[in-house]
Amino acid sequence: MSVNVYDRFPNCLVVGEGAVKTIGDHIRKFGEIKRVAVITDQGLKSLPIVTDLIDILRAQGFEVSLFGDVRSLPTDRNVLELVEKMKDFGAEAVVAIGGGSAMDCARAANALYSYGGTLEEHNISRQKYSYSRNVLKPCFAVPTTAGTGCEVAAGCGIIKTDPITGEGVDFYIVSAKQMIPDVSIIDPLMSISLNPATTAATGMDALTHAYESMVSLNDFPLAAGLSLEAIYLVLQNLRAAVTGGGDIRARENMAIAATTATVSFQLCKLGLVHAISEGLSAFALIPHGVANAILLPQVMEFNAPCVPDKMVRVAAAMGINTFELSEQQAAARAVEEVKSLMRDIEMPFTFTEYLNQREKEQPEIFRPISRKAVDMSLKLAMESSFIQTNPRTAAVEDIEAMLDKQFAGYRFSADN
Repeated sequence: MSVNVYDRFPNCLVVGEGAVKTIGDHIRKFGEIKRVAVITDQGLKSLPIVTDLIDILRAQGFEVSLFGDVRSLPTDRNVLELVEKMKDFGAEAVVAIGGGSAMDCARAANALYSYGGTLEEHNISRQKYSYSRNVLKPCFAVPTTAGTGCEVAAGCGIIKTDPITGEGVDFYIVSAKQMIPDVSIIDPLMSISLNPATTAATGMDALTHAYESMVSLNDFPLAAGLSLEAIYLVLQNLRAAVTGGGDIRARENMAIAATTATVSFQLCKLGLVHAISEGLSAFALIPHGVANAILLPQVMEFNAPCVPDKMVRVAAAMGINTFELSEQQAAARAVEEVKSLMRDIEMPFTFTEYLNQREKEQPEIFRPISRKAVDMSLKLAMESSFIQTNPRTAAVEDIEAMLDKQFAGYRFSADN
């Protein structure tokens, strides 16, 4: 496979098997850079995909400092610790390798490192700074999952924690088009060792991005084409990526699907799935892709009456023959196709199922969630901008009903 460079929109994309080996050439295009900070998460820092990247950079003459303590859901503490390490090292460029957590933490830290200030001052609700690429350090993204699309995203989400307990209490969003990484390396070899469960969850995240941008009230014809192509790629490739992890073609197509879907939602925004899932990830620590997957069929059914024509197009992109189906039948078939995909890749269908499974598999580290975490998620959902672009108005009672169904039979912890 060849390595192709697309340097026009939305940033510079370097795509193909072995693309990561060219990263030094792209860093040098940004001037006399010597010191490169490599940011990744705790689970990846010792794996060959990270150590090999560091070896590539050092062989090409760069000094490298590794920050490998990003949590699976990055927190304000992660960001502030990273900023201090970048200061100590004198970082001149940032390379984020991993999933959305590493890329979000790296980009938020780059903003604070380059401009100073606090996360509160960079938070989108009261953003104090006007970002410039001349001030932000050059940022390079190497995704190792195919779902979040943070390699082409303008926003990053960081959990605000209680200074005493360390538990999540709110959510920071740092966002501007200048926050999109300058160069993204889309190399399918970076995801070849990804386990089936994470491959499945991140793939469902990509599908959710594509669906929600397609049906958004902020729709745009150009973005619709991107969304439908991403839906097609996920339905055609996710099963193979999960069950045959070494399928390079499926891995590359899933990586392209993730990037394509994210470009679409940068234009159109998202909807009710993400409005609810953000809080569940922040407060109940449910992985983002898992939360999206569980919510997606229910939200598709909820939205369907308001977007019948779009659901026909979604169904067609999934490979369903819609010519002899009514709009309602096509929408129902699309939902069933998502459920079939979830069964094939062994995704849970409710949060109760997911949490009980986690407790059974990891009893020594599992902590049951509290009802308070769900209530906080509901509050955050009602405040989310994504609820405003969802095609069907969702009242608090609607979201409560969804959450009650998804947590039916679950034994919450006694924590308030």
